[in-house]
Amino acid sequence: MEDVIYQKQGHIATVTLNRPERLNAYRGQMFRDLAEVWADVIADDEIRVAILTGAGRAFCAGFDLKSTPEESISGIRRFDGYEDPIEVFKPIIAAVNGYAYGGGLSMALACDIRLASETATFAESQVKRGIIGPHSTRHLVDVLPRGIAMEMMLTGDPIDAQEALRVGLVNRVLPPAELMPEAIRMAERIAVNAPLAVYASKENALGLKTRHDFRGSSDVEEGRRAFAEKRAASFGQ
Repeated sequence: MEDVIYQKQGHIATVTLNRPERLNAYRGQMFRDLAEVWADVIADDEIRVAILTGAGRAFCAGFDLKSTPEESISGIRRFDGYEDPIEVFKPIIAAVNGYAYGGGLSMALACDIRLASETATFAESQVKRGIIGPHSTRHLVDVLPRGIAMEMMLTGDPIDAQEALRVGLVNRVLPPAELMPEAIRMAERIAVNAPLAVYASKENALGLKTRHDFRGSSDVEEGRRAFAEKRAASFGQ
């Protein structure tokens, strides 16, 4: 992969956008890499949670306006948690370490939980370049109060991490050095739960077609036994 670093440890996958010299601005190659990554996240039964972050001082600064016309179209597969041809039913945590602008904001919004570094900034900036972001604009209205979402969309102006926390765009704000450790802790808290129930919860919440029927599964039986025996449950070990 050219534009993405993909790592696995235990039940957690870490996906790092890796064009720091371009502030992780996306191009066709990045989306080809992401399509491969999300397909593997889905297929690997050991992976229960993924973390999405960026290398360097940006999460993703949006579309790379300096990419070639061919690269801007060829192979691009949009990742969002609602309509991507690859429906990522496993939880994804965004660890937003810096700029999340335009398509980068869309990627963050498509994740289920968003943690932000104190240095992060967020902008629906496409209107400043004469374009719109159909996915991120819809997600903004879903996530934020309508007036706040419209202000971000129509002005294109950025907001900082503390304002993002205040309006509910992110779950919490952390010092830069604590961002990834907290993302990993959050992923671990999710990964210890019953996988099928976690996946079905996300599918139901997002209106996705539910493919995971946890009723009558071994996870349910383990949960009941663990409760009766007053011990921590051990799912899928």
